[in-house]
Parts: sequence; structure tokens; C-alpha cells
Amino acid sequence: MEEQNAELRKLVDNELDKFVLYVLKRQDRIIPIVGDDCFYGKIKRKNGYISVPLQQWLAEELLENLSSDVIKNKIVSQGYYGLDCLFEEYKKQTEEDFCQFIDSISYLIENGVEDGRLGVRKDVESFLSAGNFEVIVTTCPYDIMFKGLKCGDKCYSISSFAPQKVTIGESKSEAVLELPAIYQLFGNSNNEFVFGEDSLLRFLHYLNQSDIERGFGASQLVKYMKDKGADNKGFPLLMPIGCSNLPNWIFRFLWYPFCLNPEKDSNKQGGVWYKYSDDKSFCDFLKNYNFRTLSKATDILRVGTTAEDPVLSRLTAEFNAKEEKIKRYISQQPNIETSNNGEWDVFISYAGEDFDFSQKVYDILTEECNQKVWMDKRGPGRINAGNDYWDVIQLGIEHSHKFLFVITENYLKKAKGKNHRDKTTGAIGPTGVYREIELIRHHILNKRKDAEKNNIIPVIVEGTKVTYTDINNKKHMNESLCSGMLEKLPYFEEYALMQTQDLFRYVHDMVCNEETLKKNLKSIFKS
Repeated sequence: MEEQNAELRKLVDNELDKFVLYVLKRQDRIIPIVGDDCFYGKIKRKNGYISVPLQQWLAEELLENLSSDVIKNKIVSQGYYGLDCLFEEYKKQTEEDFCQFIDSISYLIENGVEDGRLGVRKDVESFLSAGNFEVIVTTCPYDIMFKGLKCGDKCYSISSFAPQKVTIGESKSEAVLELPAIYQLFGNSNNEFVFGEDSLLRFLHYLNQSDIERGFGASQLVKYMKDKGADNKGFPLLMPIGCSNLPNWIFRFLWYPFCLNPEKDSNKQGGVWYKYSDDKSFCDFLKNYNFRTLSKATDILRVGTTAEDPVLSRLTAEFNAKEEKIKRYISQQPNIETSNNGEWDVFISYAGEDFDFSQKVYDILTEECNQKVWMDKRGPGRINAGNDYWDVIQLGIEHSHKFLFVITENYLKKAKGKNHRDKTTGAIGPTGVYREIELIRHHILNKRKDAEKNNIIPVIVEGTKVTYTDINNKKHMNESLCSGMLEKLPYFEEYALMQTQDLFRYVHDMVCNEETLKKNLKSIFKS
């Protein structure tokens, strides 16, 4: 028996390793869906307080000694129908209407959060904090998880879906998500929200309404997912956590509005289902929509009587290890500029051959313009950077507000180097410049909601032969640029890499030499 358990543990561990690796590679794609099971409430017993699920806590706190344990167990065990039962029992015992009932729920929630009797499960909170997820979706309409939860050093904004917005036509014109964001899929308790089966069906109905885009009722979230998927790195992956009160058939309805290409098998964006299911029909559904799943239950990996989920705990540990590795790498690299608050004003992108000129740009920005600048100072040969270094480069890009490109013929040549052959190793892959531009493009695309005008600054070094459009909208073919300011970023093959949905149509664009560099940079950064 022990040998069988050991063998099973080995198999589960091996599968979990592969699962964790899959999630780690797609960390920036993951959108957790946080369900009611992620929350706990503390109720008093003879021997002290015990932790129970949210719905049980509500039943215990609201009904207290008014109802039997049989009634309470029925409420707890029947999902959203159980919430209907909770109201009927409350009404029967107190003769209060639904509005008074909801007010009582809100009062309990607010006080429970304030005095620490209601909160997010520790393993879930640790997972969400370590993951630094740009968007978190929750089916919980109460403000339980939002106290103190951050994405890095940034607080989450709160948005919520409401069928009412759909019926009056507001949904189509909803503002885009302010990132990082928590999106309440089942509404907010201060407005319209899911409580019971009837309101659940109403929400599901309006979530599946179609107009300009599938699921436009939740347009903020749908637009975000479409934009995220447009960067050619793959669609976002929904990851349900603690959603056991959603029957499998309901999850199908919930999932469909966010399946962006349901008719195209190759483009089904998939998701992450980290809980083992023995429901074959549901497993087939998950497989059909490219969900990554586990074929074996991971309960065997629990240590002692711990309540922590072994999958979430493992992912949390890996997220933290990844972040610490990046920080440690940064601290060991003399060529990487650091910032006290982890934010930079400007990121400089350049070809290694143009290091001397780029260094002058850096000196002017830091000494004359008082800018905090991220710059890779290794100079020539930086193309051979390892994966750790590219993690650091990505960190610099994600935490920079403006991007300055030192445009030379060297840079333009490498900007086209998607299939470059390394002279040393013979390996074929993108040049460092090409890879850097792609990272910046993806970042700008994902952050377009809060992108400032003129956040892209191409510094075109005089004499660089390019095709460009001048201030009079006249096109010049393969000419050396002369000193002056351009109003538009040139549109041609090399620059196409930097074009993202017209974000860069109107930008600060300068042509300069070493003599005019300081004057031009100061004119931009002092304005």
C-alpha cells in the first residue's frame, strides 16, 4: 500500500511539475476567476472559532438560533438555490422583505471584514499577491478581497458588470478597464448583483447577449481580452479558483461570452483548470476549449492537515522564486540602472554598435533633464544575453513611462532581424533589437488605456538613410535625414514593427547629430 501511494505521489508530482511550468510561462496571460470558496468566515463554537465557507457563514450569522441545523445545511449545500432558501427562511422568521434582507447581508459583510471574521483564504491571497495579475475576475459581489490587495505597488481599481447597463445601452460605451483591475462579474452589492438562482440566470442571459462583439454586456473585460490577444502571444487564459458553487453546466454558459473565437478550433484561447474533475463530459468540454487540466487529484500532496491547496501553494512559491531571481540578478549586474521606487521615466532602446551615442543620450536625460532612465549599458555584444537578462529587460519596459529609440542604420538593420543567424553559435533567432521592440510593442498595446501622447520618442541620427514623411506630408525614399523636427513617425518597413493601432501616429520625433542632441532632448523633456 505504501509503495502504491509513493508511486501515485510520484506521478502526481510529475504532472504538477508540468502544469506549474505551463502556468509560469503564461503568467502574464492568466486571469484568475475568484469564486465564493476562496473566502472564509469565522463562526463561534464552544471550543472557539472555526473557519467555514462564505455561504455557511452568512447562514449562521443571519439566522443564528432562528433555524435548525438541518435548514442551515440545506442552504449551504445547494449553491445559488441555497441563497434563495436563505432569504425565504429569513423572511419567514423575521417577516422582512428582500431589501431589508440585503441590507442585513451588507451590514454583516462590512462588519465581518472590519473585525477580521471574514476574509480571503490565506493560500488564495498569497497566490493573487505573488502572481501580480493585471486583471482578476471574481463572482463575489461583496467588497471582501479588495482591502489591501495590490498588483506590485499599485492598488486595484474596481469595475463590475450589471445587466441594467446592457438594457439601457450603456454597456457599449463603457470605459476600458483601468489597470490593474478587479472585475466583479456578478455585479456589486451596492448596485445590481447575483443573489439566488433568478438573478444568476438574468446575469448569464445578459452576459451572452451579442451585438458588436460577443459578450458586449461585459464589454470592459471582453475588450481587454481581445486587446491582450492581439499581441500575438496568445489569448488570456481564465483560471477559475474556488468556484464549486457554479455547477459545470453553468460554467459552460459563463465561459462562452469570453471564448473569443468559438468557431475556429485553432484559435480557442483555452484556460487553466487546476482542480481535478472525474466528470468525463465536463473534462471533454474543457479539452475542447484547450483548457490545461490535471488528470489526477492533488490532495495526496497535502502536508498533514493543512488547508492550503497544494497547487496554489506550489504556484505561489514559484512566482515568488521567479521575482526574487530577477531582483537578485539586477543587484548583481553593474550595467543595469536601478530606481529607488522601481519606476523609470524613460527606457532607451539602441543597437550595441551605437553605444557611445546612446550613452550621450543617457547623460543628457539624467544630468540635464532630471529623468530616471533605464539603459542596458553592456554595449556591443549584448545580443547574447540569457533568459535572466531578458526577464530584467522586460521588467524595465513594464515599469517605464516613455520609450526612446536611437535610430541608426545599425538599429534599422537589426529591427528587421527576426531570423538572424548568430555568428558565434550559428543559431537562428531574433536580434536583441528586434526582441526588445517586440516587448515594447506588446507592453504599449496592453497598456494603451493609460498610454500618454508622445510616449514614443524616436531619435533619428542624422545621416541615417530611411524612407520618411516630412512635415509637409511629402514622402522621401531612402534619403539621409537632415536636422529638424518631424511631426509624424515615418511609415515604412522598418518602422512597421513599432506601429500598434495608430498609437504612434503622432509622436515626438527628432532628427539630430551630436551637436543638436542636447537642444532637441531638452526641448522635449523640459516641455
